[in-house]
Amino acid sequence: MRGTSLWRRLVVAGFVLLGLGAAVLGLSSHAGSGNVLVAVGVFLGQLLAVALLVIGFGAVVSQSIWGFALSSRNAYSLSKMQMAGWTVLVLAALFTAAELRIFGYFGAAKDPLDITIPGDLLAAMGIAIFTTAATPAVLALKADSKPSEAQAAAAAQRLADQTRTTPDNIKSMGHVMVRTEQSLARWSDIISGDEVANAGTVDLSKVQQLLITMLLLVAYGGMMVSAIIHQDPLASLPALSPSFIGLLAISHAGYLTYKAMPKPAPADR
Repeated sequence: MRGTSLWRRLVVAGFVLLGLGAAVLGLSSHAGSGNVLVAVGVFLGQLLAVALLVIGFGAVVSQSIWGFALSSRNAYSLSKMQMAGWTVLVLAALFTAAELRIFGYFGAAKDPLDITIPGDLLAAMGIAIFTTAATPAVLALKADSKPSEAQAAAAAQRLADQTRTTPDNIKSMGHVMVRTEQSLARWSDIISGDEVANAGTVDLSKVQQLLITMLLLVAYGGMMVSAIIHQDPLASLPALSPSFIGLLAISHAGYLTYKAMPKPAPADR
């Protein structure tokens, strides 16, 4: 119960920060300051607020601080992490833009909530959502076929070494590796293999996708800060480059293709 109370406090803190950001802009706007640094600070605060909400909601459900990123295999999911990242960034940008326009921080807006979300940004979020939905479906297909006992045991040992536990806590559902407890999840999961063939080894398709997603998230956050610094009225959120969207799409397609392809496990000895 004490843990649940703590997780709920994270959710409350997130909502409080959202309201505090609006209050700060409202007060400084009435004072006639329109301070750019205040507006940037509010955007950063909204990022923290939405992040606390995502973390808090995940923790309330799973009783784990990083529960939002946990998969049904008791491992941290790269696709869930990416979806959470885009959710936090885009919602924080929307909250900030709406508050700036409502209070006329950089000039009066005829319809403050008439904020355009560029198609490229929607495409980026759609790609992340599709990957999050497709990943467990692909792995579920691989749970129907079974490796040999020797192959499964070798994979369990590699994964046990990675998670610093015993092979008894690692099971295989077909060709998919699972842990028996949430506490065995490790952040290395987001760059390591999920199957008998590559469990406990680096998955380069995940590494590539992680780095590209981090680049895009940081770049978009910088674009939002730049728009605020230039006192953009933010009738539209900043647009991503079509080239970036193409890069993201190729990365996700490669990731899903690699995950769907059969991977022969090492031969029995």
